[in-house]
Amino acid sequence: MSREQDALPGLLVQFMFVHLENTYFSPRWWNDLLADNRRPLTALAMNMNPYYEPFTYEERRLVPWEVVDLAVERSA
Repeated sequence: MSREQDALPGLLVQFMFVHLENTYFSPRWWNDLLADNRRPLTALAMNMNPYYEPFTYEERRLVPWEVVDLAVERSA
């Protein structure tokens, strides 16, 4: 698995927390995350406007998910 595929789950979760309102998830999932991984997600969720307030994506693995298949289609 490439470095990009390994980082993809954490990047997607961060994208949802910073750009989508009303993000819902299982309390069990949240509580099972390490506190060091919850902190950056909480900060992203509290960003009132990601288009005007700068933020950076964490490059480390924040969620215990794994990409098992990936397909990229190019359009003409």
